[in-house]
Amino acid sequence: MLQAGKFQQVFSITAKSDTAIGMIVNNGLGRVKSARRREDIDAAMEEGMMEIVPRLEKRTHYLATLGDVVTLLGAARYDHRPHQGVHRVVAPR
Repeated sequence: MLQAGKFQQVFSITAKSDTAIGMIVNNGLGRVKSARRREDIDAAMEEGMMEIVPRLEKRTHYLATLGDVVTLLGAARYDHRPHQGVHRVVAPR
């Protein structure tokens, strides 16, 4: 929709959105009406990012910890299984 130039439609959709990317795009599109320079629009989007990114990063360390725990649980589960491989004895010729 943005590539097609339907800025008003995208603006109305992102105005209702509570997602981070929706808010950032909404800040940029809100500035399109009053500013014609690309730098002004970029600045508006960066301002929105400075506001939103700390909220996103607030709990990302939990994901790293969860990933470490899952890896350890998977390794522990794998190490405690009996080996079920097929063993073949080859007779000498």
